[in-house]
Amino acid sequence: MAKIVLTADRALFTDYHGLDFFGFGLCLPYRLIPKTVEYRILTPKTPTNGLRAKYAPYALGKVEASLLASGFSREDVVITPPYMIRKAIDKDTEIVGVHVLDPKGLAPVPWTLTALSGGGKTCTELEFEKLIYEIRSLKGRYKFKVIAGGPGNWQLRGYEDEYGIDVLYDGECEITYPLIVKKILNGEEVPRYVHGESTPVDKIPLITTPSRNGLVQIIIGCPRRCRFCNPTMWKFRSIPLDDIMKEIELNLKNGIKNISFITEDALLYGARGLQLNSDAVKKLFKSAVDLAERYGVSKKWDFRMYPALRH
Repeated sequence: MAKIVLTADRALFTDYHGLDFFGFGLCLPYRLIPKTVEYRILTPKTPTNGLRAKYAPYALGKVEASLLASGFSREDVVITPPYMIRKAIDKDTEIVGVHVLDPKGLAPVPWTLTALSGGGKTCTELEFEKLIYEIRSLKGRYKFKVIAGGPGNWQLRGYEDEYGIDVLYDGECEITYPLIVKKILNGEEVPRYVHGESTPVDKIPLITTPSRNGLVQIIIGCPRRCRFCNPTMWKFRSIPLDDIMKEIELNLKNGIKNISFITEDALLYGARGLQLNSDAVKKLFKSAVDLAERYGVSKKWDFRMYPALRH
């Protein structure tokens, strides 16, 4: 069995039947969402090959790619959906990594919808707690370490003991995350709060597990520097076109029929500060269209844009 198990709660680890806007339904209080609607319509189960998910949230794919690039073997690391977690974790497991987006229902959309609908625990919080309490019970048996990271990590400050979290990870994963994992495996002490350093674009490894609904990141951060907005805290970078095309092709080869860009603003692709680069944007879209047509999905593929923090 794998030393490192990567997962996320069911509100994240699903393809929403290919309709990502279904994810906003999970921002409502769970008392308003019948279980049949939540589990059969909004969050269908992710298929697996054995324990491995056939596709995964893009962020988990990047964590896996970073671990593989740092020297871990594919046998060391497994991305598994939450319903497989009891089968994936055993005596060989030393680290469980959990991707979190909105574990306490405090993001703007669920906060607003909850306030407007009379309060209550959101589906996102319910699904996170179902997963993390199951992991905590397994931790008591197998004594592994738990790393929780992702855009929602700030919501878990003060809940580490309750949820059995050893490390809260913030920031980029490519450089720092493998170092923290290696320290844990070597029996070294690691801080409870870790911030991952910024990664040069030529050091960002490509995903090896297809991403749910064809998500591929094209931009990190935003150059506008708005004080109220989190993405401006990240160094602004455009991912090289060749890398974007390779990740798109991985998804298309594995039967995913749409192309989804993770970006704060697609028109900023290739920009120099706030100076737009129309040639780079045109080349990006043309290259993606041409690649999709090569795989015979020219009438079926779909471009979608998602804020970087959403995934």
